Amino acid sequence: ALNSGEIINESYAKRESILKTSGTEIPTTLFIDNDYQRISAVMFSPHWISNNWNQNGSDIIIVHNPNATNPLPLGMFQFGVEKWVEDGELKSKDWRQSLLETRK
Repeated sequence: ALNSGEIINESYAKRESILKTSGTEIPTTLFIDNDYQRISAVMFSPHWISNNWNQNGSDIIIVHNPNATNPLPLGMFQFGVEKWVEDGELKSKDWRQSLLETRK
């Protein structure tokens, strides 16, 4: 059912930059720029995680740098959603379901 909250499809479009409301242009090419090979991954949360730490990081997104000099192992942080590139394709692992199952 469309009102179930279930994700039916997810896609991504390439953008070289995004425009902030202030008018500042922010590049989105961090992981294809060799100047950033020392960054292994980026962790992001749309929320102030110190307010909801009891959620065990469920809203955190971890994006691995495919060109990292020292890549982090996949599954190193088993919470939230983990994203990486494999054979030129974006892959994703949702650890939130695993957390819910271990709490039962």
